[in-house]
Amino acid sequence: MDSRRSGSYGEPGSFRMLILGETGSGKTGLTEKILRSLAQVAKPGTIRVLDFAPHYGSVGRPLSAPEGFLYFRPRGLRAPRLEGGRDCDRVWELAEWNAQLTTMALKVHWESPVPGLVVNDASIHFHRGSMGLFTEVLRRSRFVVVNAYWGERLRDECGVWEAERQAVERLENMVDLVWRL
Repeated sequence: MDSRRSGSYGEPGSFRMLILGETGSGKTGLTEKILRSLAQVAKPGTIRVLDFAPHYGSVGRPLSAPEGFLYFRPRGLRAPRLEGGRDCDRVWELAEWNAQLTTMALKVHWESPVPGLVVNDASIHFHRGSMGLFTEVLRRSRFVVVNAYWGERLRDECGVWEAERQAVERLENMVDLVWRL
């Protein structure tokens, strides 16, 4: 584990954490452990879980969220790089599809925020979605946990890897703790 505390983002009484790692590194498992801990102390309805994992093969496992959380997983999420292969037009088409789905989910939180927000596989939004919307949504909660892909295995020639990498680098400067697996 490699972690650092930036402290550049938080307001008093808030905490924002970013979990980064390669595919299969345990990002979703760690996020589930945090959710189980939160279930012991959070009142029902005070934590929203936005699950963007596409669940394609062994990549992008959806979360198993405890009862009492506001769980939302858009239907039809895709794995652009894996499904599109070397066809960059197809890769970007799938990324755009995901951006539409994840944007709708983020707008739910924008319109009706709750104190806690957990986002599984934010990378799916970062491929083509608005980083501005994402950061504004994060600001609407006092406690935030986000996990995202950070690695080399899914590097592509279409530019998706680069887009998500730039978004993650921006997000790193907006959280209190970065946990690298």
